[in-house]
Amino acid sequence: MKSLVATTGLLLMTLAISKGEAYFYDRLELVNCCPIIVVIDVEEPEKETKANSDTLGLDIMQMPQWDYSQRAKAKLVRKLKGDIPDNFVLHGSENNIDAQCKLKKGRFLAVLTKDGIFWVGANWQLSLRPIIDNKIEWYVSDNKSLPMTFQAEKSVIAEIQTIINEPTSPPKAEQAALANRLPNPQTSLQ
Repeated sequence: MKSLVATTGLLLMTLAISKGEAYFYDRLELVNCCPIIVVIDVEEPEKETKANSDTLGLDIMQMPQWDYSQRAKAKLVRKLKGDIPDNFVLHGSENNIDAQCKLKKGRFLAVLTKDGIFWVGANWQLSLRPIIDNKIEWYVSDNKSLPMTFQAEKSVIAEIQTIINEPTSPPKAEQAALANRLPNPQTSLQ
């Protein structure tokens, strides 16, 4: 009986979280909370079918929270934080009406996580920061997620590495990570 009550409570909490507004990280939260920060090349996206064969036969803990209408092959160029395969499939255009990570062809500074078995953006539409002419679209001020401007790639990478190496524990960001993406925080670490 206790397990039924606990399971029901977890299910209701998950539904409440998934219906909440999208949360966007500021730059410190982004670097501290997102498990994967990389530079990647993304190929031309293709449409994803809702009945994706990749999810057939998975248990509930491996199933993605969102449905995705895009997928694209991605290639690792440079790893700043976390582990990810050299070549992987990135999923985007979630069925979240508040926020989506839309995929485009190009080179990006990417902040990623896993939704079930899928690699996805960890900060909605701010997950893929374009890199054009050795400049990355990046935060202008310390505590704001917007506005962003194109800044020298070397400077942005150095700033991210400095933040990664600073010992911090942002409780606001940890709470946001739980509410932002996945009902099961362990899913984002797989």
